[in-house]
Amino acid sequence: MASQDFITIATFSTGLEAQCAAAQLEAGSIPTCVLNGEIVDAAWFLGGAVGGAQLQVPKDDAEEARRLVEQMRASAVAAGDEAEGDEFDVEDRATESESNVTVRRALRAAAIGLLFLSLQFYSLYLIGKLIISRVSLDRGQRKKLALAAVLDCCVLTFVLLYFWPRHYMSVAPLPGGEMPEAMEVER
Repeated sequence: MASQDFITIATFSTGLEAQCAAAQLEAGSIPTCVLNGEIVDAAWFLGGAVGGAQLQVPKDDAEEARRLVEQMRASAVAAGDEAEGDEFDVEDRATESESNVTVRRALRAAAIGLLFLSLQFYSLYLIGKLIISRVSLDRGQRKKLALAAVLDCCVLTFVLLYFWPRHYMSVAPLPGGEMPEAMEVER
């Protein structure tokens, strides 16, 4: 059969939907062809430009194929209405409080901050935010927060001592240019 004998009976927003409908029609022994399915899936923003994923069937089978596609869409809508009651409200089922998330982020930032110094400052910011907000924390959260603070302080102290200019740590000479006996340095 030549390609001009095929006509578009339905368009879909994704190639997957078009392929599913094509599979259903082919199970009923209606030959199909999906056009632009890959384009729509790979570059969704081009879907409108190419007319969506187009499901084509031979002209002779067009009426039966349209009827079957409409039945599939109607059953999908009905299944969606039934499943609507099964959906959950994210706010109602939140398992973690905001303070727990902040504590976890502070600890992660402190741990990853061992490699990336800037995250130590973010971790300290989160710790400060929790302290200022005076949120009550349970024992586990307080332990994690203390661990994050210790990591932050250790890393920042090391960095400060390592990069602190050496001339600030030397002893100033006594009046007259003499160095203290214990601090004699070769010049």
